[in-house]
Amino acid sequence: MGSAGSSSRSRNRKSEPLPEYPFYALCVENDDYEIVLKLGKPYKVIKPRKHDPDYFFRVIDEEGEDYLYPRDWFVPLDLPPKHRRQVAAALATAKDCAARPATTARGKDGPP
Repeated sequence: MGSAGSSSRSRNRKSEPLPEYPFYALCVENDDYEIVLKLGKPYKVIKPRKHDPDYFFRVIDEEGEDYLYPRDWFVPLDLPPKHRRQVAAALATAKDCAARPATTARGKDGPP
């Protein structure tokens, strides 16, 4: 999946101060990219490459790859280092859980 399209709103937006790379940003829009970007989920934003446009973020998406997505799709989270580590650990745990086969925990008195 290549770079997502951008709106004129994102192209005309002034640069806002960003946290130090890498940082996390909350996904608030995903257009037709709902498989690789989940609304309300924080994503890791890494340092842009030399020729990346200013109106895109380089984001590690659900496929585990870095792609360019419009900045307007994300709200940067300026977290202290301790909280960044906690978010990273929580996301890794969630990814591990999602990769495991679904199991149902049922007690003795639960349905068969």
